[in-house]
Amino acid sequence: MLKILNFNKKNFLFFLITTLLFSQSEINKVYSDVKNDQNSIDVEYLEKINDDFYILDEGDLLGIQIIDLIEELEKIQVVIDSQGNIVVPEIGRVFVSGLTINELENLLNKKLLKIIREPDVKISVIAPKPLKVSIRGEVKNPGMYTFFYGDPQVDNDKANYSKIGFTPTVFNAIQKAGGISPFSDLTNIEVIRQNPISNGGGQIKTKLNLLKVLTTGDKSQNIKLKNNDNIYVAKGDEKITFKIKEALKSNINSPFINVYISGDVRNAGPLNLKRDTDLNTAIIISGGQGFFKGNVTLSRFTSDGGYSNKTFRFNRNNKRGSKKNPYLKEGDIIFVGKHSLKVVNEIVTDLTRPFVGIYSTYKIFDF
Repeated sequence: MLKILNFNKKNFLFFLITTLLFSQSEINKVYSDVKNDQNSIDVEYLEKINDDFYILDEGDLLGIQIIDLIEELEKIQVVIDSQGNIVVPEIGRVFVSGLTINELENLLNKKLLKIIREPDVKISVIAPKPLKVSIRGEVKNPGMYTFFYGDPQVDNDKANYSKIGFTPTVFNAIQKAGGISPFSDLTNIEVIRQNPISNGGGQIKTKLNLLKVLTTGDKSQNIKLKNNDNIYVAKGDEKITFKIKEALKSNINSPFINVYISGDVRNAGPLNLKRDTDLNTAIIISGGQGFFKGNVTLSRFTSDGGYSNKTFRFNRNNKRGSKKNPYLKEGDIIFVGKHSLKVVNEIVTDLTRPFVGIYSTYKIFDF
């Protein structure tokens, strides 16, 4: 009897180990398949997704209309709460987070069958929730950004949110993150998105080539964002290419620059200006126009990490963009009036700390 038990025990252990090894092999295979594929799809699929695939979540204000064969019942408005629920008359609390509009309509129709013979639920999104996206990789300010619906354009201030009157795109998200870096690979941008339950659930991803948007105007690569999208801008193999230079000069970067002005002006200090602002305009904005006709020193960071000083004779008639009235760049420091070179250098040294992070662009790019 003991021998039989030992034999059975050995067989059981052999069976158990074999099963575990086989199971682990299968698990590794599945993990490898998911890791290598992750439901990768073509960009056209995401472009075809319309509002019917809008995924509901906390903060959405919904309009619900229930119709039966006899009458149209009262329309109601509900907000999805922090737990992902709504409260519907005659039904009660319903968990809706993660569903599309069509999926929620079908769910409510099934629940209403108990009290209405042939219910017909119509749902609309009256006020969409704030759109939150995450952006990582080779952008100036990676992180989480929120777009609120309201104003007709994207706000380019330093806050991690914007008010919009349209659906933002990947292009807008990169703008909001401060623009690309000198190492950005615009041909390799990954977007990971939540997939509707009726389409299989989970996550789907696609690769975008935003360089086509910049060079050929191919807008199909600049897809509209959905809530909880994750964007990753890959790092390129080379520090600098002609194509990346073109991208940095485009409006994918913020349309504003930050400069500093000091000296014989009424409003000395930092200035936030449009990217195409010239030297004379900055001086005039700062209240330095008057009858001033003296020298102006422009201090600019150079490709080796230092800075250079150029002195100009101020003349209101100097042509915009000319050598005597150049367009300004991010981080420029302007001195109006007479300053010794020593004073200029001391002020530049004092001001460099607020401009940390700007240098990386100037070390590689000179445009």
